[in-house]
Amino acid sequence: MSVRDDMVLATASQIQQTFTPTQIAQLIRLISPTSQCALMNPHAFERVVTFMSCSSGHRAYSAKSLHAARLVLVMGASVAEAAADAGLTRQVVHRLMARIKARLDASPDHLSDIGGSTCSAAAGATIRQVE
Repeated sequence: MSVRDDMVLATASQIQQTFTPTQIAQLIRLISPTSQCALMNPHAFERVVTFMSCSSGHRAYSAKSLHAARLVLVMGASVAEAAADAGLTRQVVHRLMARIKARLDASPDHLSDIGGSTCSAAAGATIRQVE
């Protein structure tokens, strides 16, 4: 094994001892590679999810819905691809994306312009340009 492999193993061991499984899963989502055609980076998406979960008066999104939204916004998947992967219909994913956009647009700072060339996510995080 190389020195880098040893470093990776040591880092993985330290992460497992320091963080909970939920935090490790979030870390993996944040550092995983993204598509060039993504609308958001992983960090911005996490902030948007946090913003939406803190908003009162709205029902929470299911794990399947968040998975589909992550595929569309972070991984650059089409609505049809996200629906197939998440086990939802295209119509459900399309409505989900419309609901997310509406909730962000209705926020005090108009946090989003999903589908535009650029947009800012919750708390001012920037979103990569669609290429």
